[in-house]
Amino acid sequence: MSGAPVDPSGFPQLSNDRRALPSASTLSALSNSDILDAIFVYFDYAPFHGIEETPNTVAIHIVRNYRHDATRIKTLAHSARTCKAFREPALRVLWRQLHDVFPLLRLLPSLYQKANVPSGRRYGPNTLDIYHLPDEVPQSECYRLLQYAPYVRRLYALSLDIRLSKHAEITEEGWMSVIRALGDQPLFPNLQTLYWLLERPTAEMPQIKALLSPSIKVLKLSCHVELETEQRPVEIQEAWKPHLQQLIEALPERVPELVDLAFYTKDLDARLVLDPLSLSYPASLRTLALSSSPQRTRISFGPRSLLPLMRFATIQSLRLALPIADVAIDDRMPEIRLDNLTELCIVYHRGYRCALDAISSSNLRELKVSDVQCFIPSSFQSTCATWVRSFPQLESINCELASVHVGRVASRWPVSTLFQPLLALPRMRKVCITFTSWIPIEITDHDLITFAQAWPSIEQLHLAPTAVDLSRLQTGLPSLIALATHCPHLSDLRMVQLVIREDDIANLPPEPPNPLHALRTVKLNFGMKPATYRLIRDTIFPNLDQKPDARDGLYRD
Repeated sequence: MSGAPVDPSGFPQLSNDRRALPSASTLSALSNSDILDAIFVYFDYAPFHGIEETPNTVAIHIVRNYRHDATRIKTLAHSARTCKAFREPALRVLWRQLHDVFPLLRLLPSLYQKANVPSGRRYGPNTLDIYHLPDEVPQSECYRLLQYAPYVRRLYALSLDIRLSKHAEITEEGWMSVIRALGDQPLFPNLQTLYWLLERPTAEMPQIKALLSPSIKVLKLSCHVELETEQRPVEIQEAWKPHLQQLIEALPERVPELVDLAFYTKDLDARLVLDPLSLSYPASLRTLALSSSPQRTRISFGPRSLLPLMRFATIQSLRLALPIADVAIDDRMPEIRLDNLTELCIVYHRGYRCALDAISSSNLRELKVSDVQCFIPSSFQSTCATWVRSFPQLESINCELASVHVGRVASRWPVSTLFQPLLALPRMRKVCITFTSWIPIEITDHDLITFAQAWPSIEQLHLAPTAVDLSRLQTGLPSLIALATHCPHLSDLRMVQLVIREDDIANLPPEPPNPLHALRTVKLNFGMKPATYRLIRDTIFPNLDQKPDARDGLYRD
């Protein structure tokens, strides 16, 4: 018995035991491709790492956790070699997502290492292996390439932010050899998501075109500019302009099913993208993001430069992070009406009000404004009033207020007064308000009661300032009673703290205002004691179902 093999549970396994042989049902399951696909799908990137399966979320995770993906890749590679039944489903997941084109090109036997050089700034202080291909790639080798290329669905080539101990790259001549071998066919015929860091437009434009497949739905291009000391900014713009225009003009034909497009131009003028793109974009386009954050160049993006946005008739979601210059009060900004627009995100810049004042949509449902500088309450109220006029169907707002220039004020600003114009929108479903500790905003029971009465359809309410002065955050039991009474659909509530007063306890109703209220958690940054939790569950929200934090016994999320 002691010499018999031992299974992971620790029990001896006899060679003549029936349990050591696979049953007929096991063999049947292993021969069922649907079952194997369901098993191996857990080794896809997002499920394996436990993140949301959206392109932006995956891209951010790759940049921050690239090294942690080795276990997943090795497991799939070993599974593909285990047996014939595992080979196909494992290969499908293994090749489904790539972070570089080079793993596929390594399948070419004629590929050889040409040099080993310091990579310089592009990949950090590491070595870079340079590979090359002959002028003509044999057709027999192309077959190997095309055998695995159809597996690839997502390509995240974010090499600037991925610090590898060693990186490999193919020469420009080698790339041209691959492109000639492909002819007019894309390298990845089933590619759906493409993230690409564009650094050398002259050399990389042919590569990008070889990657543009008709099946692409998501395309994110980041333009990284290396500014040389002897180059003037205008020379940089002129050098990039024809290549960007050529790429944009090719999009309607090369990616006719494109839904989501983003350009991050950094030190380039965003007009190099916006102007030609407004004249030539796929009819299928629904989501557009334009971002520019010049740090080493002074680019003035005038408000009227936004006028080409009027041509994007199919856009439903728009994200702008552009350094728009402010305009004089007397200067009238033409209206940019985008009635198909349902989602708008504006990242703060000096002239952000110009963009918000200009853009209007009768169907906008969701508005997100980040890092809004709030100096004077009346000015911000005027901004909110503009939102109400421009977006009469607004149902969701995420507003991040920030300011480091607010001086001493005679009194604090009630949050309900600051956002008073938005109270005229009874269909509001989601409200998220955050602000820095520099802004003298206060949140009291009066504010929450006002919100509850104005927004009976509210489903999500987050009031999560980063304030350190808790005396300004005085929400208590009256706030919760108002929400339970007037907001039957509220299912997501977050606040910083809950202040329990003896008078409020004495005035609690004998029965919960809404016994069927669906709220399950009251999320508090500073948590609440078990006695407070039981009090709220017994008298206000009877369906609360939270677990205390194991560290201190307080209820938070």
